[in-house]
Amino acid sequence: MTNPNANVLNAYYLKPIRDTRKSFYKKAYVKEWGRYKELFSYNTKVAVVCIDPITRVNEKLVLGSHATCSATTLRHVREFMYQQGFETYEKKDLYKHYEMGNF
Repeated sequence: MTNPNANVLNAYYLKPIRDTRKSFYKKAYVKEWGRYKELFSYNTKVAVVCIDPITRVNEKLVLGSHATCSATTLRHVREFMYQQGFETYEKKDLYKHYEMGNF
């Protein structure tokens, strides 16, 4: 069995900056893999940011099918979007502005 974190360059718990909560209590974390940053909420991948390899600027946000499944997960997603420089929208409009991934 292989280690699922073998190629992770950096991993950290998401900390609220814009959100009014003091903490997300280790329920949301980010893994960085080369050109990608993945957000996990309650151990479920809910969003991925693709990074341009030349400029190292966040290029594209892809939301998973569980990104809006609960109010708390949506808080995690919005905080991640804010911290990565993406515009946040109402729940009903998120998938109109961002691609939906198959995860």
